[in-house]
Amino acid sequence: MDALEKRIQDLQQALENVEIPDEQAIWSGIKTLPETKRPWWHKPGWWVAFALVLLGTGAGLGYWWNESTHQQREPVLMAELPEPWQQKAADYQKLVSEHELEMRALLTNNSDLPSETAELELLEQMHRDFMSDFQTLPKDEKTASRYLHYYEQKIRILKLIIKEIQLRKNETEKQRTYDI
Repeated sequence: MDALEKRIQDLQQALENVEIPDEQAIWSGIKTLPETKRPWWHKPGWWVAFALVLLGTGAGLGYWWNESTHQQREPVLMAELPEPWQQKAADYQKLVSEHELEMRALLTNNSDLPSETAELELLEQMHRDFMSDFQTLPKDEKTASRYLHYYEQKIRILKLIIKEIQLRKNETEKQRTYDI
């Protein structure tokens, strides 16, 4: 008998001597193990809540940073326009602020008017693109007119949103009076 056959026989004998455990006893032992109390941070709900808070905070900070840098840059760029256009732009900015305040006072949440607010977001994106190219554009009346066109469109959209909000509120009030 050579070494390989001897090794195979030894392994076969060792395998035959292995005791087969009782599976039923193992499972009953597992079922009766005491449940360990996990700390609150190991529970899955906390991680989801933490991730949502972190995501919301990041989105809020990103939005705040984008808006603050946009608002800081715009007056500097507006100063490069011809003088009469600067006054017109300032008047439009004041009107936009007034309409935005009125809209926020009337609107409970943006999901009430998804198409109108989407149109406003599209206008804002187009304006951001224009402002990124503003340095390379000549500071003439055509550029100033394009700059003011943004405010004219924004005022028009804000007025439409305000009218739509008022119409919907009136409809819900009428519905409430008919339901009573």
